[in-house]
Amino acid sequence: MQLIYKIGLILMLTFSAGAFAHGNVELESSSPSDNTMLMNAPESLTLTYSKPLRLMKVSLKGNETGDIDFDFTPTSEQQATYSWQLPALKADSYTVEWIAIGGDGHKMKSTFSFMVH
Repeated sequence: MQLIYKIGLILMLTFSAGAFAHGNVELESSSPSDNTMLMNAPESLTLTYSKPLRLMKVSLKGNETGDIDFDFTPTSEQQATYSWQLPALKADSYTVEWIAIGGDGHKMKSTFSFMVH
């Protein structure tokens, strides 16, 4: 009886861990990266995720300069990497906010910041 219980417990943990891993999408890297201090303004914004997803919103806002338009449009296809050309950014602290829908349909959002001197 204990053997059946142990096998059942192992199977339950194995399959539930897989279900949690499926939904765990993370921002693997960004350019510019989080908390970077740049001497020159970046020419592009690139976001790379651990799994393909659909981006619903990406915004770039400077503390002093306000919202920066860089031609983001929500996507209908899932991708793992997205990139946009940026206009000339002035010296300021910037925040990138993104909202996405993962392959399993759950909504994710986060922010990161960088500074241009």
